[in-house]
Amino acid sequence: MSDVEEQAQQWRDESPYLIQRDLGIRVGVSSHVVGRLLDEIGVRQDKRPTNDAFKNKLAEVDRSGPWPQYKWNERQIVPLLRDRLSKKQDQVHK
Repeated sequence: MSDVEEQAQQWRDESPYLIQRDLGIRVGVSSHVVGRLLDEIGVRQDKRPTNDAFKNKLAEVDRSGPWPQYKWNERQIVPLLRDRLSKKQDQVHK
């Protein structure tokens, strides 16, 4: 494992929550597409996680920077995003 991969794994071990850009990298789409998918799945509304997403620990707010950032639980959200993407691709190929 390279140094970069080791550091990324360490960060994931510390916190399973990722910003939309990083979720997009995981599933191969842009952060904007991730946002639309999160809306379609029903865990995001008006560009922020729903109350249920917070309650079910699908999302959290990171307030460590100059402004709050929404982060998503990688272990729970990535499978939902991949499932939604595969369904969209199935619709295209019909």
